[in-house]
Amino acid sequence: MFGSVRIPATLPRLSVAGLMLAFGLSAAVATAVGVAAWSVGTTGGPTAAQVAALERAAFQRGVAEGMARGKHSGQVAGRKSGFSVGVKRGYRKGYKHGFQKGQGVGYQRGRTAGYSAGYGAGQQANMTPVHAGKATGAGAGGGN
Repeated sequence: MFGSVRIPATLPRLSVAGLMLAFGLSAAVATAVGVAAWSVGTTGGPTAAQVAALERAAFQRGVAEGMARGKHSGQVAGRKSGFSVGVKRGYRKGYKHGFQKGQGVGYQRGRTAGYSAGYGAGQQANMTPVHAGKATGAGAGGGN
């Protein structure tokens, strides 16, 4: 049962010379690639000190750029929040100042109006001031 599997197609014949030629060509190509990679690695490319210097410069550029971006975004956010806080405080302070000034002006005008009304009412009733009675002698010599 297991030995009864048959392959209907015939396999091509391999020659030993063909195999040696294929192995030789692949070895030659691998050698050429290896030598080229080794020569590029030893003669060209940056040294460890150059790589470290490039990394430091890139880090410093990144820090400077990050600081500039952070400063700009912080200024924008600070300007917005400061403006809104300033508007609220200014409104509150202006309202308080205006209210106090209005109270002072209103008090002064009310006092003037009250004095004028009282004085005018006294004039209409022909009331004489208290000190005028003393000058005529109407109360001389003691109290009531």
